[in-house]
Amino acid sequence: MAAQASSTAALSLLWSLLVAIWKKTLGKLFFRDDRHQQDHTPPGPRPLPVIGNLHQLLGRPPHQALLDLSKRHGPLMFLRLGCVPTFVASSAEAAREFLHTHDLVFASRPRYAVARELTYNFADIMWAPYGDHWRHLRKVCSLELFSGKRVDSFERVRKEEISSALATVEEAARASSVVDLRAVLSDITLYSILRMATSQEFGGKKKQLSRFERRVKETIEHAVEMIGALNVGDYLPSLRWMDLQGYGRRARKLHALQDAFFQSLIDRKRQYQWRGGAGAGGVEDLLDVLLASQEKNALTDDTIKAVIQDVIGAGSDTAWVTCEWAMAELLRHPAAMRRAQREIDAVVGRDRVVEESDLPGLNFLHAIVKETLRLHPPSPVILYESTMPCVSSAGYRIAQGARLLVNVYAISRDANSWERALDFWPERFEEGAKKGVDVRGQNFELIPFGSGRRICPGMGMGLRMVQCVLARLLQGFDWEKVGEIDMREKFGLAMPKLVPLQAIPCPRRS
Repeated sequence: MAAQASSTAALSLLWSLLVAIWKKTLGKLFFRDDRHQQDHTPPGPRPLPVIGNLHQLLGRPPHQALLDLSKRHGPLMFLRLGCVPTFVASSAEAAREFLHTHDLVFASRPRYAVARELTYNFADIMWAPYGDHWRHLRKVCSLELFSGKRVDSFERVRKEEISSALATVEEAARASSVVDLRAVLSDITLYSILRMATSQEFGGKKKQLSRFERRVKETIEHAVEMIGALNVGDYLPSLRWMDLQGYGRRARKLHALQDAFFQSLIDRKRQYQWRGGAGAGGVEDLLDVLLASQEKNALTDDTIKAVIQDVIGAGSDTAWVTCEWAMAELLRHPAAMRRAQREIDAVVGRDRVVEESDLPGLNFLHAIVKETLRLHPPSPVILYESTMPCVSSAGYRIAQGARLLVNVYAISRDANSWERALDFWPERFEEGAKKGVDVRGQNFELIPFGSGRRICPGMGMGLRMVQCVLARLLQGFDWEKVGEIDMREKFGLAMPKLVPLQAIPCPRRS
């Protein structure tokens, strides 16, 4: 909310400055809208002078504002965000054309100022522009970091971190106390991914974080939030130097702390490797893999730090946000929760803890995860930038450097693609037309991780984490909601609930 208020205040200040210098001829120049006369761009709302349509994305989460605009202007519309021409895809058909037919055209990312600062000048995998560097990193990530074998190798880490966190839930259950599920879930996912990525065990076994560790944890959370914020300077580059919202200054401070932390991990890891050591428990972590292949893959220290930052920041955020939404929906739909628990009891029993090897048999749990990702995609709007000019099937001309916003949130709630589109109904994936629909980028009505060349490379690791956490929460406890659950959303790089989820656990395993 602070980021959104900052954006609104910055635009209000900018508007006041511009009003003082407008002239009639300047107004005519900026208000001229011959796009539709030439029929080279899709329909869309009329832009204001200078700021274009930026004002229409403020005051509420942008994915919701874009959804409402698409209802008036269609599933493919055109916006001018400041001086940036922007296409918005809000249907499965529109997404398919851009991410499949024109996949190579939209294979890059916008070069946002905060992302530049936090990713070592786009040295990472998430924000790197399309080109040799990105293709090389993508290959390294696919073959060495996120392969199925690599994900399997971290099973013990996930199990230990989940068990550690659930010990505190068990204490609360015995006392019939309220549990802050967001705090539990964010700790599980962050600590698990930190260990998988670097073998760094924050707070030791008792999770008593040092002052420095708390600062790093807060920095990771703030960095993810800030990258997803609307920064006026990204759309009006001539004003970027003013840093109206203060994002540049904050990003530099965050980057300095993150850089010191990641460099200390690299230095410590090198010393450990020189002595012949490996990751925790003899299992190579992701940093081990990157350092071992640094020379072969021509990776600089900055590139390694940028990739590890992607894994920790985006990976942990996506997982806990999805788990929190899933638990919120199950608390509102207790019949679905009970059915999931019965399935776990039938497959696993009640005399042992559910293992990752049990997950393939938990079909209804998989349906719950897919339905959660449909209604509450962790990245509600996915951003792309065109690498070359092209013409769409409808004859719309797309210039090099144009932006594409794929409104995943709107697509997954489209009544043309989904029966009972606004209902939480996991059963839809068990039978009928949606039985074979998956989240891995081939079914364009459900693309929470994107599709095409820029699909999330860590998708498999994130899904495994979500499935493991939910299975343990449902097997170990019955859950009672605390009052009515606030389902409002907060926009960012991820889309968490606006209000953290609380619930009361009750032990159910013997």
